[in-house]
Amino acid sequence: MQGGALDYALFTDGNLEKTAKLPIPEKVGQSAWIQYEFEKPETVRAVTFVIKELDPFRAGGSDKVLEASDDSEHFHEIAKLSAANDVSEVLAPEYTLSLPPVTAKYFRFMFKRTPPAPPPAWAVGVDPT
Repeated sequence: MQGGALDYALFTDGNLEKTAKLPIPEKVGQSAWIQYEFEKPETVRAVTFVIKELDPFRAGGSDKVLEASDDSEHFHEIAKLSAANDVSEVLAPEYTLSLPPVTAKYFRFMFKRTPPAPPPAWAVGVDPT
């Protein structure tokens, strides 16, 4: 993980109730990630992830991408995990995404801070406090 270490078991035990906080930088455009390294290349066909997103109308969101690499330096995008500020994230934070088989030694979930979404038309001029 960028900026520290997380308990690997927490992200691989199948328990979607236990959580860990990934400190995504506040500045728009900055990124954080969780990286998995395997002893030998592994093939991934699906990923399940759970995200608790901040209020997209106040704090902004994050672009979420799954990437792969054979050398831990040059990553390429495998899939976008969801659209930034997608309202469905609030309603269904758990996702399972099927992928074409991808074989690599390193995989990482990349989170890039995005700006707050513009308010919907019905909320323009409404004080949320």
